[in-house]
Parts: sequence; structure tokens; C-alpha cells
Amino acid sequence: MAANIISGTPDIRIVQGDTYQKEFYFTNVDISLIDSVNFSCKALNLFKKLDKINMKYFLLNFTSEETKVLQPFQGNYDITVTFIDSKVKTVLYDSFIEILSKNNPIAGEGNE
Repeated sequence: MAANIISGTPDIRIVQGDTYQKEFYFTNVDISLIDSVNFSCKALNLFKKLDKINMKYFLLNFTSEETKVLQPFQGNYDITVTFIDSKVKTVLYDSFIEILSKNNPIAGEGNE
């Protein structure tokens, strides 16, 4: 199946302790034929299933609790689609991800 991804820039930059969300839209495929979309970053040991939103797009979501334990990092991640017929396609391969340290904490985060 030909599934193309539209997400603006594929780069991901996450600040430690911040909530992070990124929408992934697909073209050339009926979204109902997609069983799951998965994010993976082996170097960070991160694997997440994206949420399907209103049968329109998939959402990568990290909570602030998840990002606050990540260490500063630069590397790569993949987005992989699994179709309902069990076929698999990596639609983003070795895309850039960066975890940025929180340099300016807000009140209540240790700078009181």
C-alpha cells in the first residue's frame, strides 16, 4: 500500500518536562485501512502507539511526566504504519529527534 505522510517538518524537539504533541496526516490511503501507527526511537528506548483522532490523523503525545525523565539527546526516530491486512510500512525513517534540557524553570519547579 502506498501511504504518504504529511506532517510539516518531520523534526521533533521536546523540552524536558513539557507536554509534546505532533499530528501525522496520511495521503494516498484510506485511514480506515490503518490498524496502527507507531513511533520508535531505539537509542532512547521509546516506543509509542499513536492515537487515531476522528478518523483524520494520528497523534503522537508525550505527557510532561514522560518528558521530564528524558535526558538531553540528539538522534533519530521512525514512524511505522501497520495496515489491517498486517502489511507494514516505515513512512518516516531516521528522522531527527532532539531532547532539550529545561534551562528556565517556572515558579514551583525549584526556583522559588
